[in-house]
Amino acid sequence: MKIKELASDKKKVIRLILFVCMFVAALTAFSYGMVGLSKNKQGYQDIYAESDEEAVLYAHDYTFKYYFTGRSGEIKEQRKRITSVYSYALKRAYKLTDPKNTYTGFTNIASINENRGEPLAVGVELYEILKDAYAKTVEQKGYNMFAGALYSYWESILILDHPEEFDPLVNPDTAERISRLTGMYADPANFSLEFIDDEQYLVSFTTSPGYDREAEELEENGPVLDLNLLRDAYVIEIVGQALIAEGFTDGYITSVSGLTYALDKQHGMEYCIYGMNNGIPAILETARIKRRSAFSCFKAFGFGREEMYHTLNGGGRTVYRNPYISALDGYSGDRYLSLYNVLDDGDAALPGFDADHPCAGAVYRNIRIWSGTEEPGDNTYYVLQEEPGTVRTGK
Repeated sequence: MKIKELASDKKKVIRLILFVCMFVAALTAFSYGMVGLSKNKQGYQDIYAESDEEAVLYAHDYTFKYYFTGRSGEIKEQRKRITSVYSYALKRAYKLTDPKNTYTGFTNIASINENRGEPLAVGVELYEILKDAYAKTVEQKGYNMFAGALYSYWESILILDHPEEFDPLVNPDTAERISRLTGMYADPANFSLEFIDDEQYLVSFTTSPGYDREAEELEENGPVLDLNLLRDAYVIEIVGQALIAEGFTDGYITSVSGLTYALDKQHGMEYCIYGMNNGIPAILETARIKRRSAFSCFKAFGFGREEMYHTLNGGGRTVYRNPYISALDGYSGDRYLSLYNVLDDGDAALPGFDADHPCAGAVYRNIRIWSGTEEPGDNTYYVLQEEPGTVRTGK
């Protein structure tokens, strides 16, 4: 059985389990309401997104906490409004940036992948996202929006129960495939992403005959255009903008990929810096940020049995595998154990800072450092693999 078939079977099981969990959670929430157990208290509360039949798992990778004040009735009404704004924005952002699935009423990245060579009107939000991701791609500093095949392949390995068997360190077929995939998207001549009209938001995406032939040889039929490591950043930015526009600014959004976005009224956020103590993940320090901020964390290791992480021995040292793949060579690097970048309202002078894309800016800075195209700088915290218990800061 091929890697992707194994991964696909596992994904189906995971989706079923998650669906059952969501159903049970919904019944539990309903029961709580029936017996009069109120959550309308002051302080931080979790906001849960509404369900969606087309994208059942759209909110699975995100958490939103909001700080409520006032009387019980006021909080109850506020929760309804915040839940509605959060759900609509997150659902929209998720569907727009999905590289694999199309949805009714949406022209998204999957639509672009399926209609190569045809001009498509994508709407202002996705148009600006594509422009930003493309600008970062052409810099060739570790990010590439055309590397969908590579990220899809790595994911198919990382989600397996025994990924070590297919790791490129011990499996020459895997190593060869990664090398070929990297070579395919490394050539700019293989892709053309045109921004045709800045008023009608028209784009056109094509791949070269050479790329198509090699993809056919490798039986790669997945999405080519893919925001990969920056997708969560763009999703959270859309959600954050929607919340701020409605006056909801006292909360923060996180993703399982390691990104946190603290909204305007969040003062005194503390971010944990993880390393290792005696081989066990541990908090070594905390970084306190006083203003609205975007905090990006890349880590080489997982917590417990966290999916998408594994280790193996190579050349007498521990080799860490994780989702943070550099587009330069197709691997996740062997320098950093963990890496953190914080961008806040006071960082306008930092190279590459973009007030319109603070989350994407923080993640992209991590990508560059993780990939070795940039050294750690201001507001950077990191732990080296060779010094797992020591936190260092940038220049």
